[in-house]
Amino acid sequence: MRLKRVMIGAPKSGSGKTLVTCALLQALKNQGQQVVSYKCGPDYIDPMFHETVLRIPSKNLDTFFSAEEDVKRLFLEGRTEDDVAVIEGVMGLFDGLGGIREEGSSYHLAKVTKTPIILVVDAKGMGRSLLALISGFLNYDTEHLIKGVILNRMSKSYYHIMKPLIEEELKIKVVGYFPEQKENSVGSRHLGH
Repeated sequence: MRLKRVMIGAPKSGSGKTLVTCALLQALKNQGQQVVSYKCGPDYIDPMFHETVLRIPSKNLDTFFSAEEDVKRLFLEGRTEDDVAVIEGVMGLFDGLGGIREEGSSYHLAKVTKTPIILVVDAKGMGRSLLALISGFLNYDTEHLIKGVILNRMSKSYYHIMKPLIEEELKIKVVGYFPEQKENSVGSRHLGH
């Protein structure tokens, strides 16, 4: 079965993955899509945000606690080809077990499920350095799963300057931006603290 899917990943925690994921879930739902959501890792807080938007439970997928074949089975379990799956990554895209192994990372999950990635970059306070940051992630992406970028906390006018620059130099699609909206931010969440 070919399940339509995308992962929302980021260079680091606090980049806006949850906000972008929930906005995407709502947009797809508004379009009449049959949307389902997942969270990378054992996190139980972010899936509650997903459930608030979709009114159905979100599921967790974890390549540390589950073997790769089990993850694939859990990902497709109960799904149809009409579903659109949105997976929210965890931490930085390549941050797995202990922050140093690929196992347990968002990237590992994307590899196992063959899921394209949209990279959410917190662009506040950055200009051309955005290109260096994005370029590094693209170069480290050995499976070429990163298919697009969303610039978070960026003004509309600066977005129109940076988008063509990034697309021309890095050959990656910039699919949108989010202006800084303090009233819509999702604060830091700590499991067990």
